[in-house]
Amino acid sequence: MAESVRQKVTEAIREDAGTAQRKTVLAVEDDEAQRELIRRAFARAGDTYDVTFAGDIAEARERIATDPPDLALVDWMLPDGKGLSLCAEEVTGEIPVVIMTGYGDEQLAVNAIKAGALDYVVKSAESFSELPHVVERALREWRHVLAGRRAEESLREGERRLAKAQRIAHIGDWQWNLQTQDCEGSDELYRILGLPTGELLSPRRLLSLVHPEDRDHWSKALSAAADHGQPVSIDVRAVRPDGTVVWIHVEGESVGNGRGRVVTLTLQDTTERKKAEQALRQSERLLRKVVDTSPTLIFVKDADGRYLMVNRAMAELYGTTPLAMTGKTDADYARQSRLGDTEATKFADDDREVIRTGQPKHIDAEPFTAADGSMRWYRTIKVPLELESNASCTLGVALDITQRRRAEQQLLQAQKMEAIGQLAGGVAHDFRNQLTVIKGFAEMLKRRNEVSDSGRDKIEQILKAADRSTRLTQQLLAFSRQEILQPAVVDLRTLVSELEKTLPRMIGEDVRLVLEPGEGPCHTELDPALFDQAVINLALNARDAMPDGGTLTIRTECTGDQAVVTVIDTGTGMDEHTREHLFEPFFTTKGVGEGTGLGLSMVYGFVTQTGGTISYHSEPGKGTTFRLAFPLAAPPEAEEVPAEVHHHPETGDNGSGTVLVVEDEQEVRQLVVGILRHNGYTVIETGNANEALPEGEHYQGDIDLLIADLVIPDMSGTELAARIRAVRPDIAVLYITGYAGQELRRRGFDDVAGNVLIKPFSQDDLLARVAETLAAREADDEH
Repeated sequence: MAESVRQKVTEAIREDAGTAQRKTVLAVEDDEAQRELIRRAFARAGDTYDVTFAGDIAEARERIATDPPDLALVDWMLPDGKGLSLCAEEVTGEIPVVIMTGYGDEQLAVNAIKAGALDYVVKSAESFSELPHVVERALREWRHVLAGRRAEESLREGERRLAKAQRIAHIGDWQWNLQTQDCEGSDELYRILGLPTGELLSPRRLLSLVHPEDRDHWSKALSAAADHGQPVSIDVRAVRPDGTVVWIHVEGESVGNGRGRVVTLTLQDTTERKKAEQALRQSERLLRKVVDTSPTLIFVKDADGRYLMVNRAMAELYGTTPLAMTGKTDADYARQSRLGDTEATKFADDDREVIRTGQPKHIDAEPFTAADGSMRWYRTIKVPLELESNASCTLGVALDITQRRRAEQQLLQAQKMEAIGQLAGGVAHDFRNQLTVIKGFAEMLKRRNEVSDSGRDKIEQILKAADRSTRLTQQLLAFSRQEILQPAVVDLRTLVSELEKTLPRMIGEDVRLVLEPGEGPCHTELDPALFDQAVINLALNARDAMPDGGTLTIRTECTGDQAVVTVIDTGTGMDEHTREHLFEPFFTTKGVGEGTGLGLSMVYGFVTQTGGTISYHSEPGKGTTFRLAFPLAAPPEAEEVPAEVHHHPETGDNGSGTVLVVEDEQEVRQLVVGILRHNGYTVIETGNANEALPEGEHYQGDIDLLIADLVIPDMSGTELAARIRAVRPDIAVLYITGYAGQELRRRGFDDVAGNVLIKPFSQDDLLARVAETLAAREADDEH
């Protein structure tokens, strides 16, 4: 609809230019007699007009929307309302309207004109005959209205374009009439100054917005323009009401016009440009600062190897300053014994190669002897660089990889330690088998009175040596981390008190040991052996930190929901570098061969694996305090002590039942079989799974217990037990093995069903576990 109206407006403009066209008139009249008079009036006017009719307002709206006329004659009163309402509607906003009425009331005429009608006609024979002239007059007036609208729209469009241009360029304008003191500012000026549009921008108000440091500059420039007509070109800062500071470039002059002398200023927001200029000025300083603060070595050399530029890190490595290095070569520093001759020659050769080939050179790792004599390693890239003078230079960037190389060496050390650990675990496994045989047969000889008294003394020495070897085996397994964790609810105060028996001879006489176990029980759940090892590690570190003697205090207390052990020494303390790497594996402050660097990492691992926390405080010269905190646990309930199972190996009549033994180590097998038979058990002896399966599946009679090594030829002990249990579901199972901990998990035995007896074991251990396993089987059968 709006497009159709615009089309009519265009046609009216063309007619105003002299183009003759037929004009369309829509007469909105419901009275047929009146319609006829209207037809006759326009018929007498010739072919100039095409007249159509509408009977009410609704029909008129539809006609105007679909085919807008050049003019509408509208009756004052229509069946569905007053015709005057059409004047105010959007649908007729671009069409001239002439109101017709049967009443000659002047007030009606005024209302019609106010509503937007171009004319007012009182219905009569004479007025109807004049309708063509009225329409012609109205159309001429309408053309003037449209011309005015076009001029206004053109002016508004120009203002919009100017405002848009000002917004884009961030330029506002301000005018000050010196005669009338009137002031005007553009919308963009208000935006620049952060003011609400329309606020009075008097010279005083503008001055209040100028930064205090720039007000004198502003005042002088404005006075020179107002008083002497001098041009204005200044840069000042303005402070917006919200506190934001903006830079403004001001250009202006004082000119005379019909309204008097006017000062006209254009004000451009140059904040971003100022920032860019400032950033540009700072870029070189910033770049230099970045280069100087970078830990990476950065340098430029000319074709003769002279340093043209180095950063601070590079200069410090040479033990000098960037300025002092300028113009020097690596050979100069080699002659001063700050750099090896071989290194200096290598650097110069690389530089010449880069300049000669014009290709970058990557050096994965090269050594460098620093000014302090320490050896550093760097990954370096050297690239050709052409300066403005067309001089060929070398730009080098070197990254310190010393720590990475140390880490690689530590990794190699860790891999070596892991290999040693696996070897130790394997040795411990084999050693356990041999210790089982040694201890077992020695105990049998001792108990059977088959040797003299002097022979019994010798057997006792054998057993003591076997016990010491067993402890050594446990240490090997602890080193290889294949030990079995055995957490239990313990009184931490009791454990600390018992350390008084072992710690003094470890820490030496010049270190005073103070134990403060506190009062009352303090229970937690942990592995007592690993706890002792952790405290001993801390105590030994404390001893090393007190070479001239001191005091070592070990305190225990229950606080809140934690059981806490605090280890305090009066030693040398630790510096920041040591504290940063305290729990890292292989980190040690001791000399080569004096420590592995694993002690504190093992302490940390034990505490955290137990569910506790470890913290510390240390300063150079003020000693060190370690705090080990574990979750409190409820005291263990008193358990009914089972009746002691008495074995009488001399009589051999206390055991009963049939036992299938599967052990591939012949000596161990002979020992187990001998002990069981001597104590009354019926034993079926086999060396592997292929021998054991037929016995387990086809033996005529009951088999009460299967004793199987976990690792045997053909299949594992657990697989063998499953095969036999398929035939004999009631059979009890006892596993024996020389493996433990991680090695068991690695071999898939992390969830072994039944009992496990770790080698080496004594005769009493074996008989007790056999009795317990059989008793548990009988209890299950009763249920």
